[in-house]
Parts: sequence; C-alpha cells; structure tokens
Amino acid sequence: MPADTVAVHGQAVEIGTFRRDRRSAMLPLGIGLVLVLAAVLRFSARSALWLDEVQTVSIARLPLGRIADGLRHDGAPPLYYYLLHFWMLAFGTGTRAVRALSGLFGLAALPVAWQLGRRLGGRSTAWATTLLLATSPFAVRYSTENRMYALVMLLTLGGALAVMQTLERPTPRSAAVVGALTGLLLLSHYWALFLVGATGALVALRWRRTGSKGAAYVLMGMGGGAVAFLPWLPTFLFQSVHTATPWSSPPSFAGIASAISDYGGGDTSAGWALGIMIFLLVLLGGWGRPGADDGGSGQSGQIVLELLPRPAVRPLVAATFCTIFLSLAGAMVSGSAITPRYTSAIFALWVVLAALGLQAVPAGSSRTSALALVVVLGLAASVGVDAHARTEAPRVADAIADRAEPGDVVAYCPDQLAPAVSRLLPAGITQYTFPRWGPPGMVDWVDYRAHVQHADVGAFASDLDSIAANGRVWLVWSDKYAVTASACTALRAALVATRGAEQVALHPAGQADERATVFEFTARHLGAAGA
Repeated sequence: MPADTVAVHGQAVEIGTFRRDRRSAMLPLGIGLVLVLAAVLRFSARSALWLDEVQTVSIARLPLGRIADGLRHDGAPPLYYYLLHFWMLAFGTGTRAVRALSGLFGLAALPVAWQLGRRLGGRSTAWATTLLLATSPFAVRYSTENRMYALVMLLTLGGALAVMQTLERPTPRSAAVVGALTGLLLLSHYWALFLVGATGALVALRWRRTGSKGAAYVLMGMGGGAVAFLPWLPTFLFQSVHTATPWSSPPSFAGIASAISDYGGGDTSAGWALGIMIFLLVLLGGWGRPGADDGGSGQSGQIVLELLPRPAVRPLVAATFCTIFLSLAGAMVSGSAITPRYTSAIFALWVVLAALGLQAVPAGSSRTSALALVVVLGLAASVGVDAHARTEAPRVADAIADRAEPGDVVAYCPDQLAPAVSRLLPAGITQYTFPRWGPPGMVDWVDYRAHVQHADVGAFASDLDSIAANGRVWLVWSDKYAVTASACTALRAALVATRGAEQVALHPAGQADERATVFEFTARHLGAAGA
C-alpha cells in the first residue's frame, strides 16, 4: 500500500481524502453540539428577576383591559405584555416560566437567521449567521430576560427576509407579510420606528429611482403595517411627554458605542475584545472581499477593502447604519436614553453583516478558524452572562425576612429597588416607596423627575416614623441612581435624625447590576440601647 494511503474497510484511501472526509463528518456534529448548548443557555439564567422584568410581570398580569393604562405609567408599546399575559395564564409567574417566553423567541430567531443568511450569501453564510446568533452573549442575555428584546430580534430578521422576498418577487401575499411584521415590530419596541423609517426611506428611494414593482409592494405593506400603530399613537404621545426615560443620562454617541462591549458579553476586557472582533467582521461584511490571485481563484490570502459597501449588501448596510444615526438623532432631540439593549432593533442585522464578513476572510482554514474563534468566545461569554447576578434582591429580601417582626416597616429609596425585592419578601410585610408611596411591585414613571424634585423628604421620614411607631424601619437604599441620589441621601439623614443611629443590615456585595444597602433603624423606645 502506498505511503500516502490508509486502509478503510479493506480499501486504500488517500490520506488527504480520508482527513477531509473525517472533517466533513465531524462538522455536523460540532454544529449540532454548539446549537444544543446555545439552546440550553437560553433557559438557564440563574439570577432573580430585576426591576424591568418584575415591572413587566406586574403590568402583564393586569386584566387585559387595564394593560394599556398600566403602560401609560411605564413607557413601552403593548405587544410583548399581551403575549406575556396569556403565557402567564398558562405557565404561571415563576422566574423560569416568565423568562421561557423570551427563550422561545430566541430559539425561533435561529432558523429565520439561517434563511436570511442563505439568501444573502449561500449555505456557508447561512450557517455562519446561525452560529454567530446562537452563541452571541447579547442574544443569550435577552433570550433569558423577561423583556421584549428577543421578540424584536426575531421580528427584525423576519421583516428583513420578507422585504427582500417582496423586492424580488412581489405579490399581495408577500406585501401582507411585510405589513404584518412591520406592525408587530412597531408595537414591540419604539426603536423599531427608526428601523422602519430608515428602511422605508431606502425603499422609497429605490422605487423613485427605478419604478420597481417590488419596492412599491414593500411600501404598501409597510404603510399598512404602520396603520396598526395608529390606535396606540395617543399612548405613545403621552409616554413621550410624561415618561420617556427619566432614569437615563444625557444621550450621546457613547451610548451606542458601548453596545460593542455588550455584544461581546459586557463591559470587560473580554467583552470589548469579542465585541471589536464582531465589529471588524461587520466592516468586512460591508466593505471587504477576499483578494484574488492571478488566476482569479480568490485564494491569495489577502483581504481587500472597498471605498463603498459592496453592491450586494449595500441595502443591508444602509438600513443598519441609517437606523443607528436616526436613533442617535431622535434620542438627542427627545432627550431619551441610548442604552445597548435598545439596539436589539438592529442587532440581528449586525450579526448577518458579521457572517457576511467571514466571506472576506480567505477560504479554507483561516475562515473556519475565524468563525470557530468567535463561536467559542461567544459560548464562554454566554455562560458568564447566565451566571451573572442581575440583582441583589435575594440577599436583600433574606436580610429583611430573617429579622423583620410584626409592626416593622420596609421603605425603598429609590422606588426602583422595590419591585425585585418585594417580589421575594413574605406576604404581610408593610412596604412603602419613595417618592410617591406607590405599590412596591411597580415604578410609576409619569413625571418622575418632577415628583422626586418636589418630594418633601422630611415629611416622608416623619410619616415613616409614625407608621412604624415602636417597630423597626428597614431602609433599602442606594445613592447610585442619578435622579434620586441626593433625595435618598437626605432621607437617610432624616431617619437618623428622627430615630437615632442606623445599623447596616446588609452591604452591597459582588458585581450585581442592581445593588442596595439595607439600613435598620430601631424602634424609638429602644433608642441607643437597641442599637
């Protein structure tokens, strides 16, 4: 037998062919394993629900006729809340139960991503798109969060696919699909307005330039979808004036730029490294191509960057980056927040561009290695995302429940700490929130800054003291929330003046996103002896 052959089932096979066949057999197994791990990660977050998630549950569990009114005090469109309402009727309000809805949306996005990737770049791009989305720590995070962001990613992918299909083969049915997905997207998150606006403008430009029938059908579909938003428009306008994002810092481009680290798993060196790798792939997806050797085989080992985006992906690049700039301009005009999770409206398109960027990497081991590196790093970061504590509410609740007695009062300053903790406290514990004495399960964002600024801190402390009488006052407190920092510091001082020295029942610990200190103020008749 020649030296460059090996026996397989009694027959001589060239070693090179044998190795290629073995790699080909291992590839589906590797892809399958990655997808299974990615699916498991979408249902295995360990953290308790944090503020936004509990707020979502509180609104969604209202009677159907009151959900819209509840959202007037929050600041979001209604679709996810109605879906969650029926989901909770079937599966309950437990932490894993309510998060599973987003997990299903996250899984459903994967086959849609495959279809979109195949349409844009063939089967290799289809699998690259699917693997990048499946292992993305950003996608995993919001597939494990009881919020609308995984739904937004799914609808964005479906909408992009529907628009492309309609542009190529326009039919009334395809236009209706565009319309349905447009309406659902607009009713899922307000940043979809920027994506729909940018896409509509680009399609309108194409229609005006070419008279394309497909473009006309897309515009009709999007227009029909926008009609579905009209009944919600009065609530949107009320929210724009009275709720917006009062907890946010002034909007800036840094808010969007920080999404790069979030796409990599968080604001750490590893998160930035993975996020920048994905960003570079996005640039290659829009502007890069493999360099060709003299024979034109595309195997020169070089990457060529074009001045303008490649024609095949130019619409996708334009829609993605126009949405980013529109959202930045809109946030600056309105003073609304720019936070990475809002970019879920374009994140799925970002992933598609990154997958297309792999086409610019020389074919063969270099391209495979680049994809494998991003996938492995993404899986590792996703494990960290699942393990990360999003709130210290369990520690806070335990610290109070272990020592609270009948007659004790729990106060929250700011009220943003209340939903996550109150969900875990035993029934029967009296709880109040600063600044409006509202129910602890939900924050009322209507004119929030004005209520904080006009709150009488001394009166609040005095009333708490009177209500507690000879019981303890437990203050769940933080000065890390910009709008309420000075008021909460003043409230703490007022309680010290009223009740005497405080005891620290719990210090913040770890790296949880939502942290608090718990102060214990003893009963008045105990005075210093109780301390």
